[in-house]
Amino acid sequence: MATLQRFNCFLHDLAQGKHNLATDDIRIALSNTAPDLAADTGFADITEISAGNGYVAGGFALPGQTLTQVTNQTRLSGADTAGVVAASGGNIGPFQYVIVYNNTEAGKALIQTADLGSPITVTDGTSRDLNLQSTNDALLTIG
Repeated sequence: MATLQRFNCFLHDLAQGKHNLATDDIRIALSNTAPDLAADTGFADITEISAGNGYVAGGFALPGQTLTQVTNQTRLSGADTAGVVAASGGNIGPFQYVIVYNNTEAGKALIQTADLGSPITVTDGTSRDLNLQSTNDALLTIG
């Protein structure tokens, strides 16, 4: 499973109303450059992989986006397909970092990243499940 880490700016941005995790367009993008959790705040700070072969610039929307409250936690989840990358017409990657960000917010505020441990290339005609959900089936848990 990927190691999930929040960007340092996320909780501050949340408190300032930059995110509505229930309705905003939450996106998943791919990078092969380690993000700086302390300094990066918007998607413009991220070095994204090249678009093509099934991967589009800006990444893809979190499918089946839901926000739930469980005891004293709020959880952002997606459908089981939330981390599937499929290559067609050529390879996608390599990439090692998955970036979760808010595409609705003006600065495209960063939320969290997942380090996959080593670079991955999805070869033509295959797909890869990034397995971004944590043990409680949430992409992001606050609380």
